[in-house]
Amino acid sequence: MTPYIYSKEELKRLLDVAPVACNARVKLEAYVLHALILILYGACLRHGEALRLTMQDVDLDGAVLHIRGDKFYKSRLIPMGADLNGAMEQYTRQRNQAFGNEPDAPFFASAMAVH
Repeated sequence: MTPYIYSKEELKRLLDVAPVACNARVKLEAYVLHALILILYGACLRHGEALRLTMQDVDLDGAVLHIRGDKFYKSRLIPMGADLNGAMEQYTRQRNQAFGNEPDAPFFASAMAVH
């Protein structure tokens, strides 16, 4: 299957509708979905890899993601560009205010997972 690469315009449209997609039926905060879309696109991660990230897997000082035990049971380091790293720093500040900063806690936390 040939992968599809979203254009910047398509990515912008996805990000613009994130708040609309997060409603009473979908109990996910818009800022979490926004960050998830960015990391999937910007780091070329599979959705399972992104959802398995913990706080200790995201090195914002080094701008690196540590992907543990991926599809082929190997670990790898993924560099983040300055824009993606900045967006993850902003997300992390919001996330930590709501959920704390435990190293083994999920990076993509939401109120839905807490309840």
